[in-house]
Amino acid sequence: MDFSNINYYALSGLFNFFVALIFGLFVYLKDRKSEVNRAFLFLTTSIMVWSSGYFFWHISTGEKLALLFTRILMVGTIMVSPTFVHFVLALLGKTRQYKLFLRCSYSLFWFFNLANIFTLLIVSGVAPFLMFQYWPQPGFLFHFFLFAWIAYALYGTFLLIRSYPKADASQKAQIRYVLVGINLAYLAGGTNWPGWYGIPIPPILTPAASIYVIMIGYAALKHHLFNMRVLTVELLTFTIWGFLLLRLVTAGYSLGVFLPNLVLFVAVIIIGIFLIRAGLHEAKLNSQLDDLNHNLQKKVDEQTKEIRSAYEVEKKARVELEELDKTKTDFILAAQHNLRTPLTITKGYVEEIGAESEKLNSPQLKTFVDKTKSSLEILAQLISGLIDVTDLKVGKEGFTHNKKS
Repeated sequence: MDFSNINYYALSGLFNFFVALIFGLFVYLKDRKSEVNRAFLFLTTSIMVWSSGYFFWHISTGEKLALLFTRILMVGTIMVSPTFVHFVLALLGKTRQYKLFLRCSYSLFWFFNLANIFTLLIVSGVAPFLMFQYWPQPGFLFHFFLFAWIAYALYGTFLLIRSYPKADASQKAQIRYVLVGINLAYLAGGTNWPGWYGIPIPPILTPAASIYVIMIGYAALKHHLFNMRVLTVELLTFTIWGFLLLRLVTAGYSLGVFLPNLVLFVAVIIIGIFLIRAGLHEAKLNSQLDDLNHNLQKKVDEQTKEIRSAYEVEKKARVELEELDKTKTDFILAAQHNLRTPLTITKGYVEEIGAESEKLNSPQLKTFVDKTKSSLEILAQLISGLIDVTDLKVGKEGFTHNKKS
């Protein structure tokens, strides 16, 4: 291997390796028990194996060494397919439902990997192609693997699109990020495949695979977008530091070469520190604002709950009062009817007795009749009072109706 021969393609592999390593560990350590985070770690591990093999393949100086690292990068490439579908199913909460499918998928792609490691059926050799001295040549099984690789990418995309309409707002945002990321990743990684068939298209989009890792990691973390920006700044800053340090070590030790690289390295470190500190400060402010909004919403919810509870109590009391008032009115109407009718009959009989007492010329009987009439008048006035109260509640129609009765 010749570390002084690091080119764009080698650096792209190194860049993807660091992004996958840092982001994969960050997501996993955020919640080790989360199935989504574990599936993401499997996916980033596959990308790390691919990108590390990709880096060493491009700085290899011999055919055997180039073939070895080509097979190593293919180990990661082959395992990207099942780990991607595994991550999608974990994100959608369907791993138990597809448990048998996942086992078969891992078995299939491990079969391809065993063929890649121990035979020439996946990578048959390396040969010059465009500006590359050692470009991999496809074996017999490579075509079947490539078909499965594309099929699994499409199937994972199909699962996401199918689940999108029924997802909640948060999960819809996650699915959008994964869909954009997978399209970028397969577009970037797919630029390597034409060369296997002798089509002169260089894989210039390979570094875009890191965007795939970042966007899918964001979907796994479910962070706010602002925190994601801070994390992205940190990842990119650390990656650039790593590149510049590697360049400083491999550039040579002559003063004319070493000094500019050293100045650039120090300057980028200082700028990176300021960027990270600014990002962390804004993240802190954003977190405080989120807490304030959360507490405010909590207070609003509590007040709304209390108002709703008070309204329900008042509504219940009003209904009970209306029922009580109706009962009272019904009682008055019944009393009015049941007292007035016998009173009218009684008064009629008393009038008859009074007429008879005059014929008999009995002063004592006349006295009894007069007292009875006086008592009946008092009772009639009480009933009239009830009628007046009822009249206020039920109106003239009810009074007239009961009077006629």
